[in-house]
Amino acid sequence: MPADAVATLVKFCTLEKGLKILNSRSLRWSAPHLFGDPFELDYRSLPELSAQSLLETLRREALIMLFGPDVPTGRHNKLVNVMARWREQERFCDEEEADTVLRELLGEIAELQVRHVDEYMAKWRNFARNVRIACFSDKPGNLTAWERFADRHRGLALRFDCGEGTALPKPLPVAYQNQAPVVTDKKEQLEVIYGRYPAPTPKEFPAKLLVKGRHDQLEGEWRCIEREAQESEGDDNLWYFDRRFPANELRAVYFGARMPRAEREQVGKLLRANYPHAKILQAEAVHGRYEFEFTPYDPRAQ
Repeated sequence: MPADAVATLVKFCTLEKGLKILNSRSLRWSAPHLFGDPFELDYRSLPELSAQSLLETLRREALIMLFGPDVPTGRHNKLVNVMARWREQERFCDEEEADTVLRELLGEIAELQVRHVDEYMAKWRNFARNVRIACFSDKPGNLTAWERFADRHRGLALRFDCGEGTALPKPLPVAYQNQAPVVTDKKEQLEVIYGRYPAPTPKEFPAKLLVKGRHDQLEGEWRCIEREAQESEGDDNLWYFDRRFPANELRAVYFGARMPRAEREQVGKLLRANYPHAKILQAEAVHGRYEFEFTPYDPRAQ
């Protein structure tokens, strides 16, 4: 199996949420803005880019090309080639003389680029309005996931089959980094203008929803991403859908180490009735180590 593939995914949840999943035999897929993460991109995300700010940055770079210590490189690009030729011709005596010409030339370029960005952002908004995501972790022993999502070990974890032919066909790992994701920004657009980087395309949109900060790295998150055909603007009740999964794709259920006895009995009874093939295991802290071992659940031993 490739390093970026998994055979099963684990959904950590509170008792209430777990019972909803088990009783409805369905998992919720949500629009990005429902996650409540201020760093998560969604349909409301803005590029923080204007023609004026782009012009000022272009002007500064052009002046460096004209009067800086180094000869401009990348002359395959039309704009860089113009700056290099003007430098060789010593067309301007100083920066003040060059500035008037640069503002006119680069102003047109900046305005055209912002129009391209507006078109790109319209495609992003359409994508982000209609995309739906289901989130999981990759291992049942994930201590951070038990703390954050399973009611501080009083909840449970559901392990599902995933991959082609299942209800979770294309799981993708989240990348953890220091740089927060952006739809696009001034730096990227400058690279495009100077021909150092190809213009971004909608093919890259899903990857922008697979980025989180390094402070969340211990979650080990994986996501399944799908598009919905119908837009949901203005009605929060339509920003998600609940998709059913086959009972036999629930591979195992893990009870949290602090899950009360009565709740274990409640869930165990439900599982034996509706998911007879799913293993039922109990999390137990390993003495002297920050890890769990999982033992088969036996209601008679409680």
